[in-house]
Amino acid sequence: MPGCSQGNTAWVLRDFAAFREVQGRAADAAKLRGYAASIAKDTLDKMYMAKDGKGFFNVVFPSASDPSDLQVMEMRHVVDFFSVTFGYNSDLV
Repeated sequence: MPGCSQGNTAWVLRDFAAFREVQGRAADAAKLRGYAASIAKDTLDKMYMAKDGKGFFNVVFPSASDPSDLQVMEMRHVVDFFSVTFGYNSDLV
């Protein structure tokens, strides 16, 4: 569930950015929002697949023989989509 993990990370970064903004640390807040947007874009570019009008997230994992070689496997479930909705929604508009 890599999309789930990354979605949660983007959400937390944006939440923390709001906290920093309230503290008067606008530059830190902007940096955190930039990280969140970057994570959202990178995750969608590398892990999200659209096929026949339907979308799903791939699972990415290291090869048993060579850990630096990443393998990709199709996995269809809804958990990633829930996290993406909360984590990426403002980054996609």
